[in-house]
Amino acid sequence: CAINIYYENDLDNPVLSLPVEDITPGEIQELEAELSTLGLQGWNTLIAGIESSGIDIDSTNNMATANCFVSAGYNLSISQEDLTITPQPPDSGHILTLSTQVHNTGDRDVQDIAASFA
Repeated sequence: CAINIYYENDLDNPVLSLPVEDITPGEIQELEAELSTLGLQGWNTLIAGIESSGIDIDSTNNMATANCFVSAGYNLSISQEDLTITPQPPDSGHILTLSTQVHNTGDRDVQDIAASFA
C-alpha cells in the first residue's frame, strides 16, 4: 500500500506516492518526503490518502488534510491612488501616459517581474 499526496484542486493526480512497508497491528511508521513549493504561493491544501489493494475494515479514516501558506517572500501591490493618467483630461487622438507606483511590502527583493496595463 502507499500514501498518496494530492493538491486539493487535483485529486486525480498524486504529486507524491510514499510506499508503506509491511506494518503489523499496533505499529506506527513515519514517512517523510520533500515537495517543491515552486508555484505554490498562497494557501494550499494537501490531501494524504491511503491507497491499498487489501481490505480495510474502516476506510473512513484513510484521508487527512493539511493547510499551509507558502510565502512568496514579496508582496507587490498598487492602489487606485498609485495610477495616474496624463495629460488630464486627455484629448481624443492624442497620446496619453499611464504611470503607477509599485509597492513591495514583503520581506524579499523582487527581480524581473513583468507588469502590464490591462
